[in-house]
Amino acid sequence: MAFASLSFLAFLCVVLCLYYLVPRKWQWGFLLVASFCFYALSGVFSLAVLLVVTLLTFLFGKRLSRMQEREAAFLEANRASMTKEERKKSKAEWKKRRDRVLFVALVTVFGVLLADKLAERFLMPVCADLMPAPVMLLLQRINLPFVKPTLGNAFLSVMGISYFVFMAAGYLIDVNRGKVRAEKNFFRLSLFLTFFPQTVQGPIGRFSELEEQLFAPHRAAWEPISRGFLRMLWGFFKKLVIADAIAPVIGKLTGGVEYTGGFVLLAAVLYTAQIYGDFTGGIDITIGIAEMMGIRLSENFRHPFSSVSLKEYWNRWHITMGAWFTDYLFYPLSVSKPMQKLSKKSREKLGNPIGRRVPVYLATALTWFATGVWHGLRWNFIVWAMLNCAVLLISQECEPWYRRFHARFPGAKEHPVYRAFCRGRTFLLVGFLRLFDIYADVPTTFARIGSVFCVFNFGTVAGSLFSLGVSMPAFLAFLAAVAIVWTVSKAGEKHDVRSVLTARPAAYAAVCALLVFVILVFGAYGMGYDASQFIYGGAKFK
Repeated sequence: MAFASLSFLAFLCVVLCLYYLVPRKWQWGFLLVASFCFYALSGVFSLAVLLVVTLLTFLFGKRLSRMQEREAAFLEANRASMTKEERKKSKAEWKKRRDRVLFVALVTVFGVLLADKLAERFLMPVCADLMPAPVMLLLQRINLPFVKPTLGNAFLSVMGISYFVFMAAGYLIDVNRGKVRAEKNFFRLSLFLTFFPQTVQGPIGRFSELEEQLFAPHRAAWEPISRGFLRMLWGFFKKLVIADAIAPVIGKLTGGVEYTGGFVLLAAVLYTAQIYGDFTGGIDITIGIAEMMGIRLSENFRHPFSSVSLKEYWNRWHITMGAWFTDYLFYPLSVSKPMQKLSKKSREKLGNPIGRRVPVYLATALTWFATGVWHGLRWNFIVWAMLNCAVLLISQECEPWYRRFHARFPGAKEHPVYRAFCRGRTFLLVGFLRLFDIYADVPTTFARIGSVFCVFNFGTVAGSLFSLGVSMPAFLAFLAAVAIVWTVSKAGEKHDVRSVLTARPAAYAAVCALLVFVILVFGAYGMGYDASQFIYGGAKFK
């Protein structure tokens, strides 16, 4: 069920009304039922897989918790008879046992994710080719929402599976580290993993951050409801007026006709705007819905296109994903015994300065490779990830030169012209790298990017703009929407815009009414459009 559909809006209205009507002690249980219904309406197979992953997570978490309790009891019982060295050795042995259980748990949980991606990548096309024509025709005629996704995708596609698998894995690792206590109630853990606003495309929540909020009673209050509603409207504005409105142009530029040169540059700029509107808009909707229920989710973006470098950009973009990979993959890899051995050998053979960086850079490369695989089992995503990694590592190696430059020109770093240049450079770099998302394969992507510097047809681009699937009024509305988002984003760096508006009821009502009007008039939906899933939550990124 797409967020940008009337069926979801109807579902949300019912859920919000009932949420504040049921007794407060039952609110979390009602949210669980609502989340299960959301998944069931999106496909019963999605719900079944989610329940399997939740059950596995619950059982493995309890197992890890029992092992910790047994360890504590054993050490306490033998405190007097054990030396300090014996206690240290015993703790290490217990840790090895827990790590083995954790390894099996993570392999099992991520195995579900890998199976889904492999099925989607390789098995679904084969099933579609082998399926008899009458059966395919029957499946296409099935319109029941809880049946079509299941049968039509050959029982293979699971909505938002990456997000709840990553949340499950993070929970298990935190239990093993002793950062959180294993949840003893299966249904409470289920709510954490299935809370319906965030399972479509994040943010990737932590159990320690959400435990109290999800299960605490919440009263209906003006401030959270008004702030959440405005945030949700802002998300729909980004999604429908920016992302979905420009999608036909992106489709035409990257479709059957071979567009080169300036058209590729146009595709890079427009797709960057589209994915920003799509992803941040979806997160705004998610956070807004949760806030209307009194639940604060983690922010996932912090004005990414104000970044002056690719490193800063990735610190501002999809923050919860970056934090997950850093905490649960990069740091453990960096301090692992194989990396320590590699560091020692590298320092011996290459010297201390270079040898020290080898394991860090290797851990960085492995983390980025995993990021590419997470986006999808396609060479496009893996190459995109490794190119990001290469740019970041090269920038790191060039850091001494940057410091010398800024020491020579101390005022340049904060000069508006220099910062504008750095922001523009970062935007174009991100845009060119994002082209790997939308072209068919890696060679095609490199060829198209290369044509930007070889084929000078910018005059043709200007003359052909309105023949690419968008009218002049629609394109002007798109540009105006982008300008509004940029202005509000810049204002949000200094002020809490929503707090300013909610403190002035008249201004708040006027802004909400204006947003609804603009979405209804300029939003991309209705004839010729589908209630499309989000790029990061639909078929492309799961």
